[in-house]
Amino acid sequence: MGRWDTGVFDSDSVLDWVGDLCDSGLAKGIAETIVNLEKGLADGYMEMDDCEISVALAQIVAILHGKPRPRDLPEELADLLDSDRHRSSRNELGRSLHFLEKALGGNAEINEDGVWDSPESLAAWRSHGLTLQKYLKSLQESESPKRGCLWF
Repeated sequence: MGRWDTGVFDSDSVLDWVGDLCDSGLAKGIAETIVNLEKGLADGYMEMDDCEISVALAQIVAILHGKPRPRDLPEELADLLDSDRHRSSRNELGRSLHFLEKALGGNAEINEDGVWDSPESLAAWRSHGLTLQKYLKSLQESESPKRGCLWF
């Protein structure tokens, strides 16, 4: 396994994905990632790499919506975010939240016994995801059209 710590960007699969994202640009890279994650979820189970990429995608979408950048953001990704003028859509926000919730859910390889060296490591990794989940949900709620009754 190519995971060396509990941070969002602490795995080979995520860093490979970041490289691909930098090569294709944010709009195309995010769109392709959403399609690939959807295909990976066809059977309802999320593989390890997809779990890790889902959290990284959520981190990027959160940054695009104003969340401060984490200290461990890879330099090439920081450069891309500085130079690419992509504005994340409500659809990207919703899809990234969906995949993040799948990664944090029970039917995901990353949550299985034996994947982590300790329960504390899994809890530390999950804490990043849970923080992102809370942030993205608050954005989704604030960006939702308000419905109500108008009194005349």
